[in-house]
Amino acid sequence: MITEKVMKNKKPLLLEPINNLLKEGKNSFIIPSYQRGYRWTKTEVDLLLNDIWEFKQNPPKQDIYNENKPFYCLQPIVVKDYKGKWELIDGQQRLTTIFILLKYFNNTEYTSKPKNIFDIVFDTRTECVDFFEKMDNEIAASENIDFYHINIAYKTIDAWFTAKEEENDSIRHDFRSVLINDVKVIWYEIQDNIDAIDVFTRLNIGKIPLTNAELIKALFLGNLRSEDPYEKANFKQLQIASEWNLIEKTLQNDAFWHFIFDKDNKHIIKSEYDTRIEFIFDLKTNKNKDDEHYYTFFEFYKQFYPDNKNEKPDIIEIWRSVKDYFLTFEEWNRDRDLFHLIGFLITDNTDISKLISLSRSQTKLDFKLSINELIAKKINSNFEDFDYYKGADKPKIKKTLLLFNILSMLENSKATSKFPFFSYKNHNWDLEHVRSQADEKSEKISGKERKGWSLIVLEYFTGIEFKEGWEAEQEKGIKLFDDDDDDKKMAERLLKMIVQDTYDKDFDKLYKDLEDGFKEDIPPSGNSISNLVLLDDKTNRGYGNAFFPIKRMEIIKRGKNGYFIPLCTKNVFLKAYSRRFKKIMQWTKTDADDYLQEIKRVLTGYTS
Repeated sequence: MITEKVMKNKKPLLLEPINNLLKEGKNSFIIPSYQRGYRWTKTEVDLLLNDIWEFKQNPPKQDIYNENKPFYCLQPIVVKDYKGKWELIDGQQRLTTIFILLKYFNNTEYTSKPKNIFDIVFDTRTECVDFFEKMDNEIAASENIDFYHINIAYKTIDAWFTAKEEENDSIRHDFRSVLINDVKVIWYEIQDNIDAIDVFTRLNIGKIPLTNAELIKALFLGNLRSEDPYEKANFKQLQIASEWNLIEKTLQNDAFWHFIFDKDNKHIIKSEYDTRIEFIFDLKTNKNKDDEHYYTFFEFYKQFYPDNKNEKPDIIEIWRSVKDYFLTFEEWNRDRDLFHLIGFLITDNTDISKLISLSRSQTKLDFKLSINELIAKKINSNFEDFDYYKGADKPKIKKTLLLFNILSMLENSKATSKFPFFSYKNHNWDLEHVRSQADEKSEKISGKERKGWSLIVLEYFTGIEFKEGWEAEQEKGIKLFDDDDDDKKMAERLLKMIVQDTYDKDFDKLYKDLEDGFKEDIPPSGNSISNLVLLDDKTNRGYGNAFFPIKRMEIIKRGKNGYFIPLCTKNVFLKAYSRRFKKIMQWTKTDADDYLQEIKRVLTGYTS
């Protein structure tokens, strides 16, 4: 990223009020030729005006920035010193809009004595400077695409203030006061020896704004560099840069990342982090969902530039406090017990900040006891009475089965494998009946689902996986079944129905014959946890209301092909929990009871 090499001064990142941009030394900007012209539309201009005015009407109740009063922050302005002026590398659209707004105030509110405004000049489009003096001229606006958009912005501003005057006759004066005093930009100055076009290209590929992580990295590395911009990086810079890269590389490992992060956790403020170390920064600053985009950066900025000017920040100590979060996560990841137990809690909406606080205030043994207590509070001891068809019970069953799967993997102390939270979190999970229910009749399989269902059943009888377009091959007389195949008649009925597309006529009768053939008598506990497993929705949709041996075949096949099938779901269909194997292709009441006893045994200690 560019931020490792762009800083120039001792104070590389500044929060500058608009008022400071009107003063000598920071009041002249050049728009270089490599930039396109002004292109903001009515939408963007209205949004900026509304946001600033909303800030004026409803300022934050608390001073979150640790200053005398809160402020509204615009995104970064990236500049480079150029012959006593500022080459504007990024932020042209925002800054030009502010310029048009200030010109508007002079034209309407301060006509007799115009207020100071910064200058904007153009490397090549010099005629724009003249047009800024006649922005309301519609005829001139039609001569040039840049003029057109400047005119649109000016008219949008005028319409906005004209409408607001009905409520507040001093709206222009009040708004200008807020704009110059309470609106700030992140002032981001690059070194003289950095190529401005290269920076511009990096910032504008995909129009990705600077992230909190990038700005914070600039705080660390910029404040540690020598005043001589050409001097090589010092040891502390290299150390932080190296450790930063190591942390980010580790967090980019999905197995590690999805153990500590769950986008569906209600305490998570962002569903995705491109730079994952930013998650640690958000945790460290206690960022909330309602905080503004650059809240995390502002909090770090206060540590680097405290109100007490004589107080020198300990940059290495600030970095150590960041690293401590990562080291805590690493310790949890290395400890097989903590990995599984904390992974479950995070997946079940526990706030990771709470877990961090617990781990820092307790011994490791006490911390594990606290973790187990938290899990026990989440698991109902009466899970045996849960009913699939009670809406409130479904999430409880899923939670119980997830913990059962996780603890089953943890139970083998000699194993090194871990529950794959990264695979689990990349699927949507259903509760699947181990054997079909009385209400899962043929009429519940309709339309295109009937063909897919029939193909899977046909595969069961023939051992052949049917690919797209195989029906055409059938017309050539390809023989699929041996004469001595015991299931030949059923397979031929299925084949004929599929090829001739006679589902409306034949499907219900064929389904009933299959049901009789598989002898699916429904156990009394068919809607309880003893007849339910976790299964991803794609696998579940693949075979619909299939019979036990069909489900068994499909789950074994998908597991063999590398799909993630939870350990306990696989064990159920392999009948690993059953004490009797007489009816290997049926799921009986005895099998269900044995499965329930295993769940109870594994969850002992969390449900007593």
